[in-house]
Amino acid sequence: MSNPPRVTSWLEVPDDCRMEGMLDFHDELRFTFGAPTGDGQYLAFERPALERFVVLAQRVLALREPGEQRADRPTLVA
Repeated sequence: MSNPPRVTSWLEVPDDCRMEGMLDFHDELRFTFGAPTGDGQYLAFERPALERFVVLAQRVLALREPGEQRADRPTLVA
């Protein structure tokens, strides 16, 4: 897969963050985290990319923390 993302950023989403999702006219799925005005952050996926992301997220959620803090953290790639 040689098509890199257009922007690289770090976004922390707390458990009580407002989330909104929509499908636009180009079969792109758009998500808003936070208020849609002001502090909102936006994320857009093409449908196949979102499907891969969901599978990756499910695999990451199934991981367990290593018993030792210095142990390498497992990293999964889609």
